[in-house]
Amino acid sequence: MDKTYGPGNIIQFAGIEWRVLKVKDDVMLVVSEKILSARAYHTVDEAITWERCEMRQYLNGAFYDGAFSTDEKNRIVESKIINGDNPKYNTAGGGDTSDKVFLLSLDEAERYFADNAARTTLTTTEEESHWWLRSPGCETVSAGYVEYDGVVCYGYGHWSGILSIGGVRPAMWVSV
Repeated sequence: MDKTYGPGNIIQFAGIEWRVLKVKDDVMLVVSEKILSARAYHTVDEAITWERCEMRQYLNGAFYDGAFSTDEKNRIVESKIINGDNPKYNTAGGGDTSDKVFLLSLDEAERYFADNAARTTLTTTEEESHWWLRSPGCETVSAGYVEYDGVVCYGYGHWSGILSIGGVRPAMWVSV
C-alpha cells in the first residue's frame, strides 16, 4: 500500500484535504482536515439522535451530491455507523445507521487523534472554531463536539445545543 495512505497523512480527494485516520484492508477512514462549513446539528429544538438529525441528511444528501464526482462517489464506501450512548451521561445514541458521509463519534474523536492539539483545526477561512460530533451530548437536545482548543466535550457547553451553529468536519470510508 502507498505510504501516502498511512494514518496521519493528508490526501487530496474531491479538491478537499482529508486526514487519514485509519487504514483497514483496502479502505481508509478520513476526516476533512479543515472545517468545511458551519451549520446547526438540527434546526428544531427536540430530542434528536444522529439517526434522524438534519446534519446526517445534509451530509448524505446535498453535501455528498455537490462535493463528489461520480467516480469519487464510487470510491466512498457505505458503512454501518455505530451510534453509541454518551458514555459520561448515558444519553441514548439512537439506532445504528448506514451512511456514506458522517461525523466522528466522541470515542473516535479521542481514539484517532493523539491529543487536544491534534484535534484543533481551522475553518477554510482560517478561523478557529469548534466542530460537531455525531454522539449525543448530556441531554437529548444536545450533541458532542470538539472545542476550538481540541478538547472533546461530552455534554454541557455553550455549543452543545443542537440549534447552535457548529463546524462541520465530515468523515467517510474511502477505497484506496
